[in-house]
Amino acid sequence: STAHWSDIYPSADQLANLKDANLKLNGIDSKHVKGYTPLSGIRLNFTDGSSSPWMQTSLKGVPAHDIEEVSLDIYNEREIREISMKVSTTGNAICALNFSDAEGEAILESEWENFDRGREWKTFTVPEGHQIIGIQANTTNESTNISRLGFVLKKIGGN
Repeated sequence: STAHWSDIYPSADQLANLKDANLKLNGIDSKHVKGYTPLSGIRLNFTDGSSSPWMQTSLKGVPAHDIEEVSLDIYNEREIREISMKVSTTGNAICALNFSDAEGEAILESEWENFDRGREWKTFTVPEGHQIIGIQANTTNESTNISRLGFVLKKIGGN
């Protein structure tokens, strides 16, 4: 709650409009510098056709042809119960993102950087009956790496 977020979706006004919405996360788009480099941009896609805005770093000094964009679909019939991120121990660059169901089976697996040294997995439980409806990121600490990422949850059938 005290973390700095440079990018937030949905805003407080948008969140009020989503109060009764029945939308599910059905995809994630990501950007990173070509090769095995940490996450530099992310956008969520939902079943109603809406998307979060791109949350991305400035990518200062990176030519457009060196930026890779990846789109991943999410099988949204299974409930996401765990979010795991592989982050660097210095700088908190996000190197991989996994979503799992209650049985620990993968729903989404995305790896942008595959180095193990100086990297650790951080895992967060999604309470039963909650779903991802938004995202928060810090895109200003580094020019090419998102240094903090959080997901906004909503209780299914609730506020």
